[in-house]
Amino acid sequence: NEQVREYLTELCNLAFLEVRLGRLCRGIHRVLGRSFELITRGALPPEFRDLMHYPWTADDQRRFDRYLVAVRRLHRVTPWIWPLLWKSYLLDLRTRRHLGLRVF
Repeated sequence: NEQVREYLTELCNLAFLEVRLGRLCRGIHRVLGRSFELITRGALPPEFRDLMHYPWTADDQRRFDRYLVAVRRLHRVTPWIWPLLWKSYLLDLRTRRHLGLRVF
């Protein structure tokens, strides 16, 4: 379905930020959108990429592989920060639910 494909593409290239938060996030979408889309598409199984009609070239694979190497290196030198990020996210989520605020 084309509508589903468009919706999922907006999620993976951060275009939804513009819709959700307006002009403020247009820059985020334009600066980071292509990188996030590459990372998201790279993490998908090839069968799903085919179903979504997402092209995937050898250059895309090389860029994705370089991204993975960089993330592995970053994780090795900053292992303590990742649990903190997840715990802060969960705390924010639980606080919003408790206060009756919108989560998304």
